[in-house]
Amino acid sequence: MINLHEGQVIGIPCRVFPGAFNHEAMVIIETKNGEVSGFVRRSDLTDVEDGQGYVRAQIVEVSTDTVNVHLRGSFFTTTGLAQFTPEWAKSNVEFVAA
Repeated sequence: MINLHEGQVIGIPCRVFPGAFNHEAMVIIETKNGEVSGFVRRSDLTDVEDGQGYVRAQIVEVSTDTVNVHLRGSFFTTTGLAQFTPEWAKSNVEFVAA
């Protein structure tokens, strides 16, 4: 479990699929409000194995009931903002060096 704070760079678990270009991948992320999907740079992914991995995100805000993060990339239903519960985030994200 990690301590979450604004500005921290974390890895969010995601499903990973090939993108249209070799420098990108399509990801699907389960959030507090449902699935978010879109394209990210492969360099923003870590620990990719068997279609699973972590996508780099930066924490924008932490409150008692929500962790808001910004994901770099091009997403279909969001501008790159995603929300998670603090309990889920503390148990499922990984620390990523900035």
